Formats: sequence, structure tokens, C-alpha cells
Amino acid sequence: MDTSAIGPDLGHQSNWRHLHPRVKTLWWIKGAISDLISLSVITAVVVIAVANTTWVPPWQDRVIWLAVPAGIWLLLISFRAWYVGAAYRRWRFIFAPDHLELHYGVWWRRTSSVPYHRLQQVDEAHGPLERWLGMARVQLRSAAATTDASIPGIASRDVDQIRRLLMQRAGQSDGT
Repeated sequence: MDTSAIGPDLGHQSNWRHLHPRVKTLWWIKGAISDLISLSVITAVVVIAVANTTWVPPWQDRVIWLAVPAGIWLLLISFRAWYVGAAYRRWRFIFAPDHLELHYGVWWRRTSSVPYHRLQQVDEAHGPLERWLGMARVQLRSAAATTDASIPGIASRDVDQIRRLLMQRAGQSDGT
């Protein structure tokens, strides 16, 4: 594969990598599923509460109560739009000479450094939605569970090269 898709020098400090833009679609779909479940529960509670009470005026006014889930749905969509964009902008990583550095997080921003010499296993993961969108995840396993990491939203064409690069660098030093 052509390394220019990832960058000419993977170890150069100015080569911060960003996730594939389609990861936003993946996060939208996953979030929509979660939102749909939440909204279904809220709608069921409102419908049951309105249908089983005598204090609510006749049915015409009860329709107003059904607008509550619709309003919540609009708020969820607005929040999801903001959050997915913010999460995408915050996610970046770099192949430093002796470690992989990850920056991510919207509310709780994290910087994670995974030393190459601690890597024991580097896996590719392709879920059904990721395969459909042409993406994959790189899963990193290390000697310490606290340094395990994952890079989502890697283009399928690049994931094997990234995995091989990480495994090659994992074998270069014993950490001493």
C-alpha cells in the first residue's frame, strides 16, 4: 500500500493523524440507536401516563403531551450533531519515535501514550457497520491493562499498514 495515504514519515512529530471522516456517520448511527431506545422508553411513559389519567383534558389536549417526546427527540438530534462533530475534531494520534500518542475526548479530554515496547498484541477489528462504511479499529494490547488502547475510524485500506507498523516498532526495543 502507498504510505502517502498515512503520511510520508509516520514518525515525524508534525504528522498528527485524524480519523476517517466516515467515523462521524458510524458514531451517528450508534448514537441514533441509543437515542431511539431512550426515546421509546420516554414515549411509552408519556403515553401511558396521559392515557391513564383523568386530570388531563379531553383527547385533543392530550396530543400536546405527545409533543414532549418529539421535543426531546429534536434536542437529542441537536446534541448528537454537536457532540459527534466535537468528538471528531478532538480525536487525533501520532506515531512518535518511541510511543503512540492519542488525544481524544469532549467532556473529559484525554491524552494517552502507549509505548511501543509495551505492546504485546495489535488487532484489527471490523464490525458490521464499520465494514459497511469501509473502516476498521486498531486494538492495542499491552503488558499493563491501563495502557490498552483503541484507534477507531481507520480507513480499511490503511489499517493493515498501521497494524504492521505498530508491530514492527513493538519489536525494536525492550524498554530498557
